[in-house]
Amino acid sequence: MNSQQTSKSLDVIDRAWATFCDHEEIYKQVTDDITEAVTDICQRQINAGNYDATAPLNEVYNDFEQRHCEPDSPFVTEVLQSDDLIIDTMELGEETVTRELFQRSVEHLVETEQLLYVYNRQQVRSHVAEMARYFALMRQRLTDEAHYKFTPNLVKMVKPDSADRKQPIMGRDREEAARFRRPIRQINEHINDQATEPAWELEDSVGSDWRETIRETMTTMSRFFNEGLPEEFDSLAAYQARAFKELYLDAVTKQGIEDSKSHVVTASTGGGKTEAFLFPTLAYALTAHKAHISGNKAVLTYPRKDLCDNQFERAFEYITEINRLESSLNASFEEAPLTISLQHSSREEVTLDCPHEDCDGTLEVPDSFSETHFECTTTRTHRIEYATVDRGEPADLIVTTQNSLHRRIMDKYGHDAFWEAPYPTKFLVLDEVHIYTDQAGMNVANVVRRFKQGMRKQSRQQSPMLVASSATINNAEDFTSRIFATKNAQRISPRENEQDTLSREHFIFVKATDPRDVRVPLGDSMYKPREEWSDVSQTTATNLSCMIQIAFGFFHTMRKQRAGDRPGLDVNKDRVLGFVDSIDSVSRLGGYVQEAEENGLYKYRFPDALLGERDNNPDCPRELFRGATDDEYDEDAVCESLPRIRTSILAQSTRMVSAGGRCRIENSILRR
Repeated sequence: MNSQQTSKSLDVIDRAWATFCDHEEIYKQVTDDITEAVTDICQRQINAGNYDATAPLNEVYNDFEQRHCEPDSPFVTEVLQSDDLIIDTMELGEETVTRELFQRSVEHLVETEQLLYVYNRQQVRSHVAEMARYFALMRQRLTDEAHYKFTPNLVKMVKPDSADRKQPIMGRDREEAARFRRPIRQINEHINDQATEPAWELEDSVGSDWRETIRETMTTMSRFFNEGLPEEFDSLAAYQARAFKELYLDAVTKQGIEDSKSHVVTASTGGGKTEAFLFPTLAYALTAHKAHISGNKAVLTYPRKDLCDNQFERAFEYITEINRLESSLNASFEEAPLTISLQHSSREEVTLDCPHEDCDGTLEVPDSFSETHFECTTTRTHRIEYATVDRGEPADLIVTTQNSLHRRIMDKYGHDAFWEAPYPTKFLVLDEVHIYTDQAGMNVANVVRRFKQGMRKQSRQQSPMLVASSATINNAEDFTSRIFATKNAQRISPRENEQDTLSREHFIFVKATDPRDVRVPLGDSMYKPREEWSDVSQTTATNLSCMIQIAFGFFHTMRKQRAGDRPGLDVNKDRVLGFVDSIDSVSRLGGYVQEAEENGLYKYRFPDALLGERDNNPDCPRELFRGATDDEYDEDAVCESLPRIRTSILAQSTRMVSAGGRCRIENSILRR
C-alpha cells in the first residue's frame, strides 16, 4: 500500500472513529462490554489461582464480535452502515474498519486508565483484576526500619466477582413502571369475586361488610398514593405494585393451609424494598382500624438501632399522611387510624419533623420518658400522640430490633403490647434478613418460633403474614422458609425487563492468612542468620492487620470520584467503610488506621517512582521500571512486572466486611 492509499485509509478510520464517538450510547455500550469482557477473563484466571491474570486482545475481540458485529446490531446499522460511512466501509472492508475501531476503543480505555497493557500491547488487564493481584501480594508494613523482605504476607486467597447493579424502573413516563391505580384496581376486582372469602379476623369483626371495609381502605390508599407521597414518587415500581396487591390480598382474604407460606421481598439497595412491604402493611392496619380490630397489627424488626430509627422516621411520615387524609392528625392514641411505636434501648434520642403546616419544629419525647408521646420543640401545642416510645403500647406498627423483640416476648411490656388484644399481630417482618446466618440466624429463628407460638395461642384461626426483605441474599426462598419455619416462601422481586442497569459492581473477597507471631530483624540484624538476630521487632499478623492494609490498598491506590465528575456531584467522594463484628474490633481498627495514617505507613503501598524513594514496594523495585524515571518531576513510571496500580475506576462507595477470618471488600463502580 502506497503513502496515498495509507493516508486515505487513515482518513476513513478517523471519520469512522468520529462517527462512532458521536453515537454516545453505542460507544458507551461497546466500551463497557470490552471492559466487562476483560474483567471476566481475568476473574476466571484469578479464581483458578493465577493472580498474574491477563486478557489476550484476540479473545476480547472475539467477545466484541459476537456482541456487536451481527448484521442487525446498532454498531453495524448505525455506525458502519451509516450514511457517512457506508461507502468508505465498503471500500476499505467492514472487517478492517471494525478491527480498527476496536483497537482504538482499547487504546482509549487505556488512555483513560480503565484498562492497562501488561507486558506488551496484545494483553490487557482490568483495574479490578490488578487490584486483586495487588491485594494477593499484600505484606504488613511496620516501620521504615523494617525491610520488606522480612515482613509477613497477610493474604491467603483473593477471589474477585462482578455483577450489574440494577435499579427497579420507576417514573410516570416509564412504561415498565406501574401507575398507582393498577394494584388498587386489581385488589377491588379480586374482592368483588364472589368466590373470594375474607380473612378470619375480618369475618369475625365485620361479617358481610368486609368488602365495603376494603373498598374504603383502597379509597384512602389511592388518595395517599396521589397526594401523600413526595412529588418525585410519581409511580410504583412494577414489583412494588405486585407486592402491594399480593401481600395485602394474602392478609385480608382467606388463606389455605395455616403457616404454609412466607414471603421475601428482594431488590437492589435503594430499590424501594421498604415501600414494597410497608405499603400493604399500612393498608392492612387501616383496614383493621375500620373493622374495629384493636391491638398491634405489625412488628417490623431490624438488626441495628440506627436502621430502626431510620425506618421509624420513614413509616412515621407515611402514617402521618394517612392520618391527615383521615382528618386525624391531632387524634389521641386510641382514636388515631394508624399508630406507631419505636422500641429499643436508645429510643429517647430519636427526633422527627413536626408534621403541622408552617411549623419547622422538631418532635421529641419530653423529659426522658416522663411523657412517652412526641411534642414539638417549637410549638408545645403540637403534640403527636399516634407516635410513641412506650414499650407497652399496642401500636399498629411496632418498630424494633430482634434483641428488643426477644425481651418483649418475656417481659410485662410485651404482654401489654402484643397479647392483651383479642386479635394477634398479623405481620412479622424481618428486614435485612441475609444478616441472620450461623449463630445469629439460629437465635432469630428461635425468636420467630416463639413469637409465632404466641400468635397461634392467641388465635389459631388467624393466618400470620411472615415477610422477609433483603438486597443481597442467595437462595432467598429456601433461606426465608427456613428462618420462618414455613413449607415454602414466595419471592417478590423485579423482573429482568423491569430494571435499569445503572452500573457494574465489583467485589473482591480477601481471605487473611492464619494469625501468627512474627519476628522482623532491624538494623544490622537483617544481614545475619536468623539465630543471630539481636535487634528485632516483634509483631503479630492478624485478620485485623490484613483489614488495615487492604483499607490502605483501596484508599491510597483507587482513584475516587471528585466534584464535577458527574452531574450533581459537588463534593469529593473519599471514604472507605469498614464493618467488623465486635465493638472491640471497631475501637482497635479505628485507632490503628489513624496511627498508621499519621505515621505515613500508606506510602509503602506506592511504587518507588511515585515517591522518589527506594524499597517502598518490593513488587515494583526501581530496576524493573520501564524506561528512565525522573524523581524531580515525579515521573509516573510503570513497572515491567506490575503495571501501575493507580486505578481509574470511579468508586461510588467501598465497603469492607470482616467475619469468620475473612475480609470482604465490596466496591460499587459507576460505568463511564
